Amino acid sequence: MYASCPSVGLVYVFIAEGYQAVLGDSRPWEGLERERILRDLLNAAIEKHDPTRKVQIVGTRELTPTMAPLSRAATSAGHAKLGTLLLGHGKYMSYDSPKVVEAIIRLARASRFRKEPIFRFDADVDIDDRNVRQLLDYYAQHSNRRYYFFSGGYRCRKPANQIDRLLNSYAVRVAQFCDKDGGAGTLDIDKAEPFLKGLPSIGADPEEQIISGAGLCMSPEAIRALPPFANVGEQIVWIDDHLKRILHEDLRHFGYPKHEHCRCKQARFVQDRYRGVVTAADVHWHGDRYLERLVRGCLLDALIQDRSRRRRGLVAQYVDAFMRAGLRPSKAYLETKLKGPANRRLDAVIANWLAPHYVGSPVRNFAENLAAARSGQGGGMPYIDEVIDAVDTYLDLLEIWSQFVNLCEGVDRRLKANRWLFRQPV
Repeated sequence: MYASCPSVGLVYVFIAEGYQAVLGDSRPWEGLERERILRDLLNAAIEKHDPTRKVQIVGTRELTPTMAPLSRAATSAGHAKLGTLLLGHGKYMSYDSPKVVEAIIRLARASRFRKEPIFRFDADVDIDDRNVRQLLDYYAQHSNRRYYFFSGGYRCRKPANQIDRLLNSYAVRVAQFCDKDGGAGTLDIDKAEPFLKGLPSIGADPEEQIISGAGLCMSPEAIRALPPFANVGEQIVWIDDHLKRILHEDLRHFGYPKHEHCRCKQARFVQDRYRGVVTAADVHWHGDRYLERLVRGCLLDALIQDRSRRRRGLVAQYVDAFMRAGLRPSKAYLETKLKGPANRRLDAVIANWLAPHYVGSPVRNFAENLAAARSGQGGGMPYIDEVIDAVDTYLDLLEIWSQFVNLCEGVDRRLKANRWLFRQPV
């Protein structure tokens, strides 16, 4: 796709296996071997399909000259291991873990080429030149701003097919409303549509939210200011797009109205998550693991942005205080202050998903289990502690982020080992 897209001049493809193995210190030789195999396969595909060589592989070989001094900086700052700053609990890849590598590329290239549009696409998105050009036009309109943070959107392959639209036109997933035995055609439209329409009251608006994998573009200043949520220990939906965007919004980086310039509506890329097949395993995963991730996203949304009082959320306040004066709240303080708003949002999620039209669905079952857990533990707080942990670890990364930015912007482009970072587009 990229090779046949003339508006794209350079493609960075990140291989995560070696990166994760080295940082996580878990069977690193096996991870590096998997990276070697993937690199060989990719190089063979590049030779066959990309005669202009616009694809640049990024693995441990390319990252070592930058990551080594970052590791030394982390150690001197008192952090035991770099992995604890860049991976969840120093072991796992979360949604935003690879975005540290993306930040290296964006920051280093911005120091050399100043204005240059760089877009992020997920592997399950089909790229076409017409929509890339729409993004480029949108970039030209907004790139004079100090801060910009926008993306395109998704569309389904068959516009007339309502089931395909619900399964593939949104960042949020609805396969949990298919029959338990699977089958895309079994999607319950009468449950999936209200589910999407109810999300804006408890999280991101599926019709408007920024989408990480649909050509997300960030200004260099946005990356200099805030790191990605790379080191959270649990998977949290929206953490690499909507949640980062609203943190910027509440730090007043975009002016007013703060929700403007979020989505390029003209750029819509085909997404086909299931290739027309939704299996029983897909349905089970969505009704269990995915809903857990979605709840965490709803909770963190409440902590970052306080919609009810139309003021900055507590997390945005703490990040601002650190950026201005180096004030870092303790974990105990975070727990004291954040449990209240997180509890209120969790109650709202439960109430939303207990609606009568969800009866018989995994969403209703999930909400009933949540409600039972809270009442059975004296008002227990499932998922809340995990989200507060994510805030605490994010502040850890923020402590070293300025050093990371300086390292990326100071990468010596004269060194042969760093040439991959400064390649000219084809």
